[in-house]
Amino acid sequence: VAEGRLTAGKRKAQQLRVDDADRRLRISRNSLLPDLGTSFSYSYNNVGSLDDTRAGNKKIWQTGITLSYPLPLTQTKINIEQSVVSLRREERTYVEKKENISRDVKNDLRNVVQLQGQISITKGEIESAEKKLKIANFRFDRGLASNFDIVDAENNLIQARQNLTKSIVDYVTASSQSKRDSG
Repeated sequence: VAEGRLTAGKRKAQQLRVDDADRRLRISRNSLLPDLGTSFSYSYNNVGSLDDTRAGNKKIWQTGITLSYPLPLTQTKINIEQSVVSLRREERTYVEKKENISRDVKNDLRNVVQLQGQISITKGEIESAEKKLKIANFRFDRGLASNFDIVDAENNLIQARQNLTKSIVDYVTASSQSKRDSG
């Protein structure tokens, strides 16, 4: 199995790594933004006291706005640059893996077509070996050939049939691999 081959799950995992790197970059950039905070308070003093005069009771409303800006920014900028580098690396890895998949699928299809042709050639070799065996038997019956010629023709036929079996197995294997790689 080639190193560059990816299943659908591995492709999805690589895409998630790219998304995570992008998210980390956005979070790093957000740390450069100022922080805005608000506060509100309300208080009522001297409620329920022994003094019945209303003048001692006070309502107090307070509001506040705070704006803070992180200083120094050197470490924040370094974090952002590291996030950019990480994102670009994950994107390159993802593109490389997609290209590897595409190349592997093309190679698999080329291999399948080549093996189909090999099967046709091997079938022709079997027909030729069968004809040579018939000729050897005919010549042996007429006394024009020896046992060796028949055995040699039979061995050639057996070898051709084995080659056909091997070609068919290779074709089925390559076809399955092509289906797997193309998803």
